[in-house]
This record gives sequence, C-alpha cells and structure tokens, in this order.
Amino acid sequence: EVPLIPVLLSQCHDIVLGANPTGAVPDPVVRLSTALLELAQKLAMDPQAQQMYSSPRILETMVQCLAKWAATYLLSEDEKMPRRIREAFTQNETTAAQVMDVVVRLLGTIFVKWMGEAKVQEQVCKCLLPALVQGKLRRAALMKNAAWTEFLSYYVQNFDALAGVLRGDLHRSLIKFAIKVASRPMEEQVIKQYIQGVTDPLLKRMHALGSAMAAGGAKANVSANVSMQQVEFVLEGLRGATRGFTGIGLAFLLEVFVGIQPTLLKLLHLQDKSARMIYLILKLTAEVIESLIGDLNATNFPGIMNFVYEILRVYKGQNMGQVSLQKSKALKDEEEEEKYKNIRALLKLLSAITEKDMVDFGDGGAQQVDVATATFIGLEMVVPLLSTQLLSFPKLSQQYFNLIGHMCEVYPERVCHLPKDLFRMFVETLKFGVECDEFQNAGSSLEAIYHVVKAHLQDVSRGGQGLGLNGFMVKYFMEIIFHRTIFGNFHDTAFIEQASSALLVLMIAENTTFQEIGISIINTQVQEERRAVLQATL
Repeated sequence: EVPLIPVLLSQCHDIVLGANPTGAVPDPVVRLSTALLELAQKLAMDPQAQQMYSSPRILETMVQCLAKWAATYLLSEDEKMPRRIREAFTQNETTAAQVMDVVVRLLGTIFVKWMGEAKVQEQVCKCLLPALVQGKLRRAALMKNAAWTEFLSYYVQNFDALAGVLRGDLHRSLIKFAIKVASRPMEEQVIKQYIQGVTDPLLKRMHALGSAMAAGGAKANVSANVSMQQVEFVLEGLRGATRGFTGIGLAFLLEVFVGIQPTLLKLLHLQDKSARMIYLILKLTAEVIESLIGDLNATNFPGIMNFVYEILRVYKGQNMGQVSLQKSKALKDEEEEEKYKNIRALLKLLSAITEKDMVDFGDGGAQQVDVATATFIGLEMVVPLLSTQLLSFPKLSQQYFNLIGHMCEVYPERVCHLPKDLFRMFVETLKFGVECDEFQNAGSSLEAIYHVVKAHLQDVSRGGQGLGLNGFMVKYFMEIIFHRTIFGNFHDTAFIEQASSALLVLMIAENTTFQEIGISIINTQVQEERRAVLQATL
C-alpha cells in the first residue's frame, strides 16, 4: 500500500499550485512538514527543548506523526507524488539525508533518555522503524546514515541494560526491522557484515549461556550472571532476526540456528525454566523452519528434523504442556496462559515441518526424512492436552484442525492405527470440530473423517482390518453428522455440502447402521407427511 496525502492537504496543495505555478508561494505540505521536522530536531538534539517538552506522551505523539509522515513523503517511490514534495524530500538528496538523520537521532534519544517508557518505545519499534525500512531508497539512506550506525552501536554496547527495560516483543520488532535494512541491491559482502554486526550480541549471549550450562551440568539452573529474563530477551531477538532475514541472509540464518541448537536443548533441560522460555523455543524453531522451508534440502533438512525430534522428546518426557483447566478455566493465570501458548507454538512447529513432507529429495543416498513420525509424536502429545475449553480459543482450534485435516489426508492409514485411548481422544476433538459453528474448522473435521473412513474401506477391501478396534468411529460420527444435518439450524447449506462426502463413505462403511439411524430418525416424526418425506429421502 502507498500512503496518500490527506485530502485536505492535497486540496490546499492544488489551490496554491494553481494560483502560483512558478512556486513563489511555499507549498503548504512542505511548510507543514518543515515545521514538524524542526520540532523533531529540537526534541532529538536540543537539551532545553527536551526539558521543556519532557512528557512521554508528547514524544509518543511525535513518533506516531513522524512514522506516518516518513511513510508518505520521505524518499517516496510513489510516482504520483506532487512534484514540489518530491523535490523537497526525495530528489534533494542532501535534504533527505538530513531529515533521515533527524528522525534517527530522535529514535536514539528515546532509547537513551526514555529507556523505561514502553509506550514510546512501542511507537518506535512498531510504527517508526517499519516506515523507515519501506522502499529501497529509505533502506539505502538508513544504511549510510551515521546516526543509525551510532544507534546500533548503542544497542550492542548496552545490550544487557536494554534486556532489563525493553519488552521482549519490542526487542523482536527492533531486530526484525534492523535486519530488513540490509537487502538488495546492496553488495552481498556489505549485507553479511551488517547482519553479523546486528546479531553479534545475541549470538555472544547464546554462546556464553551454553558455556555456563555446560560447566554447571545438564540439570544446572541458569547461572547467576544470566537471568531467565535475559534468556527470554535473547530468544525474542533471535525470533525477530528470523523474521527479518531474506535472500542471502537465509544462509546465515541456517548457520546460526544449527549453531545454537545445543544451547536450546540445554535450556529445555533446565530445572528453573519458565513456561514462556519453552514457548519461545518452540516458536523460534517453527519460524526458522518456515523461513528456510524453500531452501532446505536433503543435506540440511535431516539435521533440522533430528533437532525437532529431540525437542518433542524432551517436551513429552518432561510433560511440559499440561494445563490444569480446573485451576484456571479462563486461562487468566499467567502461567497457565503461557502453557496454552506452548500448545499453540507446538502446533505451529508441527504445521511448519509438514510443509516439507511432500518434497522429493531424490536418491543420492540421502538420509530418509520422516516428517510423519515427528508430526505424529507431536500429535500424541497435543491431543491429550486438548479439551473443549481449549478448543474454544479460535487461533488454537484453527491451527489444530488445519493440521489434523492435512495429516488425515496424507497419512490416513497411520491415523487408523493410533492407540485406542489416543484415538478416542482424537475422535472427541473431531466431534468438537463437526459440531462447532466455525465453517473452516467444521470443514477440516469432516475432511479428516472422510479420508480416515475412506482409508478404512480401502484396507478392508484388500482383506485388512481397517480401523480395527477403532471402528466405533463410523457409527459414532454417522449419528452426529446425520443429527446435525437433519435437525440443525443453518444460515446456509455450507455444512450440508461439506458433510456429503463424509456421510457417503460412512454409509458405505456401515450400511446397517445407516438403516438403523434412518429408521430411528423417521420414528421421531409425528406428522405422517414428514415421515413419508424422510423415508423417501433416506
């Protein structure tokens, strides 16, 4: 999207341009922009002005305004931008560089003198920085800007201090957009040096953390000089870097991730680990795989999968995902909410690795990559943790039903042969999906049922057992789907269309049950006319 000049200012610009085509009268947009930038310069570099306007709310509003202004006018690549404005803030390279310097120095002042003001920092990290990295011209100007280099040096030198005052999500945004500054058409060597410099404090802390835990043993607590807060701060920074890497940076990301894997596993073994740290490790792993999915091959993907196996093994062995809904049914307790997030992060990780499960790595003697086994190990952990309360959360339920829809389509035979107790819990989650009002979740559940029962029919036709001891699923879902199809209140026919394929294979699998259900439904009708219609239909 290209930000547009506000309508009123655009009209004023047109009026002035029409009355003064020679440019004798200053453009109103340029005048207003100049006034804004002069105030920004004072707040950034004038101690007297900083003392006079010492309210963080003033700074917060200023940063908001600068973010919108920069996104619209600074080094604009919009060819429809009026000529006078382009001449002032795009084509005049000297002026544009000076403006960028003012904006960045204000950004640095906020981090140095207003370190504890989260609201102001939030506007910088989530509004101003995204605006500054939009477009090649702005990124190139930012890369050359001395104030930006000074700010990054401040970040590196004061990393530990920032870890105590900067929120994790803001650190994630800061690193993400700092990494995005370096991109094509800059030289490859310049990009590499830049991203190595930005990520250096993160990697040094991870190395120091790994060394400290190695010295203290596998079950050691976090050493006194590295707090859990700093661990989480570093992990958030790594997540931000993962989101920011593109192009040639992805090779560096793979190298970094392989290097920190031992430390991540040691963190999962800590006795005093926090639920949030577990969540961050799961999210980081999922996001790395998502970023690298197009670049993974038969050489590097097995190593990634081995790491995922190990994470799942540790997660399962330490029972990290248990959530006591009796203790906190609304998940208001912070610890319980973090564990809920862990389940979501685990689902995200499983979904990420399934994106690669259809890739043919070719022969070449490469190690077999068994994504299915890892995913089913994860499902064995997730399914027992789910309940109707947890599935009522939209994001979690959508992740879950999308995943099982995919797994039932690609690996229906493995689903058919799940252990009976696990399969029963799995069926209960499908029941929730079939009965819910969310169109996508209901569709994924019905698709899952269709593929599992179809695989059951195919196996039976070959002389196999199909669902075997799990065969109760057929009658169970035939009753549920029929009941909802006939007695449910629908705003449209979407559910009926979704249910048709599932009902067809269910009826083929258990025709006797279908007849019994049909007779029972007919007998519930008092009106003879309705009984006749149902009998003819069924």
